[in-house]
Amino acid sequence: MLRGLRSHIRSRDLPRPDHLTISTRSRSLSLTFVDGASPDRLAALLLWAATLEGLSLTWSCQRDVLHIVGTGRTHAGIRVNLAACGQLPELAGRIRAGIVVVAGTYRFPVSEPESVQYHELMHVARAARAVVKAAAA
Repeated sequence: MLRGLRSHIRSRDLPRPDHLTISTRSRSLSLTFVDGASPDRLAALLLWAATLEGLSLTWSCQRDVLHIVGTGRTHAGIRVNLAACGQLPELAGRIRAGIVVVAGTYRFPVSEPESVQYHELMHVARAARAVVKAAAA
C-alpha cells in the first residue's frame, strides 16, 4: 500500500494535503500535516483530487473555518480520503445571515455539509489567491 502511494505521489510530484487517509480492505493509514496558508492548502487538495478516479468532494463551514473533504481512488485502486481547511476570509468567503458565501458566488448553509464540484473549488482557489495578493499590496 505504501509503495503504491509513494509511487502515486512521486510520479505526479504531489504536495502534502492537510489530512490524508489511505485505505485498502485490510488496513488504512492516516497522515496529518496542516501547514502553510489556506489558499496553498486548498491548492494542494486540488492537485491531489485531480489525480483520483471516482472523486467526491464536500465542503462545510464551522466557526469561520471552511472544511473541504474529498474521496477517490488512485489508478492502482488505493482508496484516498483528503481534507483541507482554512479561515473563511483567507478563502474569499464570509458568513452572512447564516449562509456561507464563498468567492462571491457559492452559497450554502452554515454547518451543513454540501457537495461541491472540482471546478467550483478551482474558482475559490483563484479568488483566495487574489485575496492574498490584495493583502500583500
